[in-house]
Amino acid sequence: MLVSQELENKNNNNTQKDDNNNIYNKVNDIDNNNPINNTQYLIPQESELDPIYKFYINNTTSNISIYNYKNNKIDTTKYTIFTFLPKALFLQFVRLANIYFLICAILQCIPIISPLSPATAVVPLVIVLSVSIIREGIEDYSRASLDKQQNNEETTAYRDHNWEKITSGELYVGEIVEVLQDNTFPADLILIDSELPGGICFIETGTLDGEKTLKQKEAPKETREKFKENNEKIQKFEIFGEVIADMPNPALYQLNGRMELSYKISSEKNTEIYKIPLDAKQLLLKGAKLKNTKWIIGIVIYTGHNCKLMKNAKDPISKFSSVESLMNSGLIIIFLVQFILCCVSVVLRGFYYKSNLENADQDPTTSFGYAEYNYIVESILNFFTYLLLLNTLIPISLIITLEVVKLIQGFFMSTDPNCYSKLRKKWLTPNSVSLNEECGLVNYIFSDKTGTLTCNKRRKIQRRGKYYTF
Repeated sequence: MLVSQELENKNNNNTQKDDNNNIYNKVNDIDNNNPINNTQYLIPQESELDPIYKFYINNTTSNISIYNYKNNKIDTTKYTIFTFLPKALFLQFVRLANIYFLICAILQCIPIISPLSPATAVVPLVIVLSVSIIREGIEDYSRASLDKQQNNEETTAYRDHNWEKITSGELYVGEIVEVLQDNTFPADLILIDSELPGGICFIETGTLDGEKTLKQKEAPKETREKFKENNEKIQKFEIFGEVIADMPNPALYQLNGRMELSYKISSEKNTEIYKIPLDAKQLLLKGAKLKNTKWIIGIVIYTGHNCKLMKNAKDPISKFSSVESLMNSGLIIIFLVQFILCCVSVVLRGFYYKSNLENADQDPTTSFGYAEYNYIVESILNFFTYLLLLNTLIPISLIITLEVVKLIQGFFMSTDPNCYSKLRKKWLTPNSVSLNEECGLVNYIFSDKTGTLTCNKRRKIQRRGKYYTF
């Protein structure tokens, strides 16, 4: 039994190896005098597809048609044109105050209950909802603008045997890209060569983990020094192959996979298939910045929302400040007081109505109250009437004022010259003006090192009331 199982396992392994080599079985027949046509040699069969993350190098057509991989565009907005109004309107009634004023507006539209005009409740509620929805729209438009700016960043890709300038959003999995010094990586890349000896490069991941210390990455030994001449990238080459790696995940410093790569440089006559293991040493993360290296060449492995940066990003949610939570608690207390007052008023009204019926000389149904109802029904209806008369205990003008003030504060914050970054040449962008008041509630700042707060520029110290500059 054991011998037969071992023979069966060996046969299965041999079959799997043969299947993996089917993609490249035409490479040995390549005429060295003819250029390599990627689409001719990398058309996989359905039986060769595995339920793992796989793509073909420099073969966008197959990656799209077979694996349905998307481009590198990102979208972090909360709404679309069709979902904005219903979704934003629904989120407004998460606030207790808006629910309360909606109930009052509905009750005020019932003539038998309301002694007031419906417009006195409907118009302020519409104003509150309109201001809140407009604010949500402005914030979401700002997110869309930032997404558009990032998607339209210029990058260089190798297409049709030429280096072309394209936008970041037009990148696809498997494409060859070039990134220059001090530029951010447009997607997650596999490093294959760089300007520095040994195919190494240095990156800064401050936008990912807050660490300013440069990290070293190195290309596989099979590809380093192969795509440059005189420290400049080569302009013409042929490259194809296959990459099998982990499914997209949020682990920033982890990559497991392998790459089967073949390339043909103009100065070389033969092509050879290299089987290269992949790990985090070759991974260049989207959002990180290239430092102290003039250029690198990499293969796009993850794009768009499959990038590790986007996998760690949370979906945009509606946030509420602590002040608003405190206000909700206050509204609950005021509503309880209002409820008690209404109950007391209804009980007293009921006693008065009953005594009026007993002592009335004329028809009681016309002398007092609602003609067609008894005093119990009238008491219930009067409860809602008193609720409307006492709704000024929760002023709707307070809600309107808060919404308008937050909008104005957000405008001042985004135009404050003291908040302008000369280094990045960017203005402050408040992502959510709902949290403006939180900025004034900071009591303590915990930092892992002083350089985080001082930018490593200590120029003044204080000792015994005197400042010393150095």
